[in-house]
Formats: sequence, structure tokens, C-alpha cells
Amino acid sequence: MKTYEPSAGESIETTAQNMVQMATLFSEVVTAAFNDIPLDAAPNGDPKAIAEGYMTEMQRRSDEYRASPEYAARQMFTESDRMLTTMRADRDAYRIRATKAEQEVAEWKRRFDALLKITPEHKE
Repeated sequence: MKTYEPSAGESIETTAQNMVQMATLFSEVVTAAFNDIPLDAAPNGDPKAIAEGYMTEMQRRSDEYRASPEYAARQMFTESDRMLTTMRADRDAYRIRATKAEQEVAEWKRRFDALLKITPEHKE
């Protein structure tokens, strides 16, 4: 039994084709692991069937994960993290608005004080 090592970035279709060619060349079964999914290719095998088997297993694993408590917990964490990020952004925006408002109040107070200096005082 020979083992095929897929290259980084190699597609499942290319891997399956290379495995079948290798199996035919050596007249024996060739194995490989593609994204941690074991694959077997027989001499003169069908690369399309190998690729389809891989895709079916990927879908099964994906469905299994989405049905797991781990996935639900991850989704909850992601949502709470998103909410926290939004709250922080809102807080920061509020601080900017509050600072701007404080600056405007200080400017109006300065103007008002300047007006009081040039306006005669009212005596009762």
C-alpha cells in the first residue's frame, strides 16, 4: 500500500486524480489524508467518486458539528462577543459626543463671559 501526500493548496479533484494515477502505476491501493479525511484509490479507480466521497464526508462532519453543543456554545459566544463590541463602540461614540458637547458648553460660556464684560451691569 502506497501513501500519497497532497500538496498545500491542491484541490480534492487533483488529489483524487493523482492518487488513481499512482495506484494504476504501482498496481496497488494508494491512501491519502485530505483535510484529515482518509482516502483510498484503487488501480483504474474513479477520481470523481473519490472526490464525491470526500465531499459527502465533509458535509456529514459539518452537519454533525452544527448539531453539537459545542457549536451552539460557539455561536452564543460569538453573538455575545459581537454585542460587547457594539456596546464598546456605542460607549466610545457617546464619549466623543459628550466631549464635544462639553467643548461647546465651554465655548458658549467663554462667549457669554466675554459679553458680560462689555455689557453694563443692571442695577436694581
